[in-house]
Amino acid sequence: MTVKECYEIIGDYNDVMDRLMKEDLIVRFLKKFETDKSYTELVAAYEADDIEGIFSASHTLKGVAANLSLTRLYSIASEITELYRDRQEHDMGNRMEILEKEYVLVMDTINHLD
Repeated sequence: MTVKECYEIIGDYNDVMDRLMKEDLIVRFLKKFETDKSYTELVAAYEADDIEGIFSASHTLKGVAANLSLTRLYSIASEITELYRDRQEHDMGNRMEILEKEYVLVMDTINHLD
């Protein structure tokens, strides 16, 4: 799968090209994303009812997703960040399910890059 094909699934190709300017650089950062711990930290914080941890990990994930133009992952991470910005307990609804679905899609797509 090419970088452009990858971004048809997970994000905004033109935006990431404007930011990073070279496909090899995009690939390098996408491969680094595979080692980013913010998603697993968010899941762990959610399971532990750690409000500060939920905010912190979702904020980090939001930033990483924004920098890589992973639009849907950014969107759900941003929703969670804003929900917990007040550091109060909230009903997440199905946000964690949506987040997991988007994260798995991103990771699977990255694994299929040429």
